[in-house]
Amino acid sequence: LGKVNFNDELNEGGPLIFHAEPHVDPVTGEWFTCAIHLRIDTENFGIKPEYVVYSIKPDEPHETGAELKRNIITRIQTETPSPVHTISLTPKYIVMIQIPYPLNWDGMLGAEKKWFFTGEYEGNLNDYNTWQPERPALIRLIDRVTGEEVTPFETDAFFFFHTINAFEDGDNVVLDVVAYDEAPVGFPLRQARSGDVEDWRGGGGEVRRFVMNTVSGECTCTGWPDNCFDEPKINPKVDGQRHRYSFGVIDDNGMLRLTKQDHETHEVFKWSTQDVSRELPWQPIFCPEPYSDREDAGVLLSFVRDQPTGNSFCVVVDTVTMKECARIHFPEGHHIPLHGHGMWMQGQF
Repeated sequence: LGKVNFNDELNEGGPLIFHAEPHVDPVTGEWFTCAIHLRIDTENFGIKPEYVVYSIKPDEPHETGAELKRNIITRIQTETPSPVHTISLTPKYIVMIQIPYPLNWDGMLGAEKKWFFTGEYEGNLNDYNTWQPERPALIRLIDRVTGEEVTPFETDAFFFFHTINAFEDGDNVVLDVVAYDEAPVGFPLRQARSGDVEDWRGGGGEVRRFVMNTVSGECTCTGWPDNCFDEPKINPKVDGQRHRYSFGVIDDNGMLRLTKQDHETHEVFKWSTQDVSRELPWQPIFCPEPYSDREDAGVLLSFVRDQPTGNSFCVVVDTVTMKECARIHFPEGHHIPLHGHGMWMQGQF
């Protein structure tokens, strides 16, 4: 682990706003992500925003301090750039969602100014973005090699943080995403990072399946109502392929439960011994069983906050039975911030 130095054209032309969770192809090892590039328009004294979608090839140097070159796949100009928290991959496409939640320039500049002068960065997402439900959401399919884009698929406005997975089925691309009917009322950035808050849980969204036909241009959507789910993970062995299970947290009457979801039967299986009155789990990491072809074979790792004490531990849960295998306690007072993300890197250390 160490500092990464980029030496390419993205270092020039204006600041970049990166999305939260890059995506690694489990077969090739290529690393995909996107960013909002706020390109400086020197002729008109303004900003020309665009999405830039790029990858880092697996043959780039891995040594700490080595210079890396980002492979630009495409640039997409837009007057209404909105944050992209996650993307999905299929063998052919990068799947990117543009929701009607564009950047609020005044709010952003005000927050950055306050941070620059005071060192404080607080507020919530609605201070930096503007919800525009009258506009559609766009689902973009971008060829991973050529950068060519299928005509964007329009659907009713929704908000999201996380895609679950995408896969190809003939001429169709199928995308599962955790969708919300509107932007969150408030996502407290300071509380998510600090140990001051004891009881901010948030809620969950609805798992929706979008089926996009690349020939007809038709897009259909079906929902899985009343499951109130988010922070999804799948077995990386089925990333970009048809999947049956996802793992994450559900809002169960105001309490977050660590769960396994069956996308075929719509059954929900819970961490069986979780004490929901005090144990607050967050996004799990799926560690697959290396010698099994069974999709749900492995263990989940999840950071859990003990609400009364503020202490944290990591729970290990069997993904077939959802029974607890072990827990790793961190030193007393060692707070693990909520809303963190991570991934399993087998054999890296």
